[in-house]
Amino acid sequence: IPVILLTNQAFFDITGSPDWAGGVYEGHIQVPVDNYSPDRLRVILAHEYTHAVIFDRISSRCPWWLNEGLAQYFSGDDVGNKKKLAVAQHYLKNKIVPPLEKLPGEFINKGDRKHVLLAYALSLSAVHYFVENYGLFDMQYVFDLMAEGKNFASVIKNIIGYSFTEFQNNWKETYSQACDNY
Repeated sequence: IPVILLTNQAFFDITGSPDWAGGVYEGHIQVPVDNYSPDRLRVILAHEYTHAVIFDRISSRCPWWLNEGLAQYFSGDDVGNKKKLAVAQHYLKNKIVPPLEKLPGEFINKGDRKHVLLAYALSLSAVHYFVENYGLFDMQYVFDLMAEGKNFASVIKNIIGYSFTEFQNNWKETYSQACDNY
């Protein structure tokens, strides 16, 4: 997968990405590298590479929250992910959370960094919940079935034995009551 390292200005001019974007995958990975440490660059490349693998596996049929949640999960950003999980937990305790299939929706539409980060945090939290409760093997099975053309909701029901709505309700309840382990 080609990786194109750009100055910040060139990255935003070429990709038209918002100022909060750390990189994009569009058949190749593009990353703005002004002032990035090697560790930060490694996290961004792992994140964007995950998008590339998902796209290669099931094209654009992956739900946004799952795509972004997995990219964060596999990014290797343990400190950043721990903070995001704490943000998600706080939000889940205190706010009405839209269904996962509606993300990024209103959060991205508001356009400010705070709301964008919240959408990402909720996505990571849902993926984290799935992996903790069902494992990476079942996550791989999700992609195997979706690669066969099955839709996401039916795949989830097939794998976990209950509806996607019930999955979301369990995720919200679990994370809104979770102790501050993150």
